[in-house]
Amino acid sequence: LTEAAERFALIAAHPVARTRRCPTEPAPAPDHAAPDHAAPESAAPESAAPESAAPENAVSEDGTPVDPFPTRRLRARPKKPLRLLPRGYGWLVRMGPDLVPYGIELAYFLAQPDMAELLATAPRLWNVLRPICRMFGITPPETLPLPPPRPARRATAARPDPVRMLRLSDAAAAREYGPQGYRPPLFGR
Repeated sequence: LTEAAERFALIAAHPVARTRRCPTEPAPAPDHAAPDHAAPESAAPESAAPESAAPENAVSEDGTPVDPFPTRRLRARPKKPLRLLPRGYGWLVRMGPDLVPYGIELAYFLAQPDMAELLATAPRLWNVLRPICRMFGITPPETLPLPPPRPARRATAARPDPVRMLRLSDAAAAREYGPQGYRPPLFGR
């Protein structure tokens, strides 16, 4: 116990920056685990320990303990693939077969004439019902309206001609081209 206290005092007096060990590198065995009748370390073959690893009690020239686990370059971790939610046709029924009766009820409900009338008057309801039908693996009724068309994108503004902009004054360029044509005043004009 005294020997361990002396070693701890020596190590605590000269702290060494440590890094995490690689998971493949074995942890050092504690001193008390070695049997008393074990052969001395000098008798062990040199090929048993890697050259880069220092012995546990190694001390450098200036008397400070040598780090037995030298710092290593950390490799960048490979990116994990994103966990995507299920998307396939009928994925909910495949995950929970006990949900099949609810899908059948939904299909029956959508086939009713009153529901077809409601969906014809409010086609936005299909934006909610389409994904639910897909989750249950239900083919919607034949009277399914197409999704509402997306609004057309505005045409991009034409880029101002740089040569013409140079000929215009700042006020004229701002008036003609708007904020994109604004040029801050140049120094030394």
